[in-house]
Amino acid sequence: RGHTVVSWTLNSSEIIGRYETGTASLEERIDSARRCEVRGYPVRYRFDPLILHRNWRTGYADMVDEALSKTTPQNITLGSLRFLPGHPKLTRQLHGQRGLGVFAGRFVAGPGDRKRRYPAEKRIELYRFLIGRIRERCPDVPISLCRETPEVWRALSGELTLRGCNCVAMPLP
Repeated sequence: RGHTVVSWTLNSSEIIGRYETGTASLEERIDSARRCEVRGYPVRYRFDPLILHRNWRTGYADMVDEALSKTTPQNITLGSLRFLPGHPKLTRQLHGQRGLGVFAGRFVAGPGDRKRRYPAEKRIELYRFLIGRIRERCPDVPISLCRETPEVWRALSGELTLRGCNCVAMPLP
């Protein structure tokens, strides 16, 4: 009756299999979203945390193609991996050395929030790739960023539609 919006966090099948153990597969998540959409619920997607991994372009292109061939989301929010300095230690305690692969790579401290992120140019490259792929499939879907720096917002301002995240209540169209 217009009072409920459902949102799914999606990631590439490789990342789900490697780091999201015990969770629904990409296919199960999309099927669940499709069933809700068929019943009249507005569907939103959050592609987060996007992680640069071997063959990330193929993995994320497949994710976008699968999701947008079966559903028409109300909006999509993008967010890349970000973490506080203590997260690698916590991950090692919970998952052992196997879990630390997610932190492989070069991360830099963000302005003012102590979060470590991929360098801005890498995040912009990742987001531009996804925005382009999404636009090929669903040209009018609003796209936004989650917990991103002003520098990245400015770089992508002409390519984004919203100024808020899926987490923020937005009026239904």
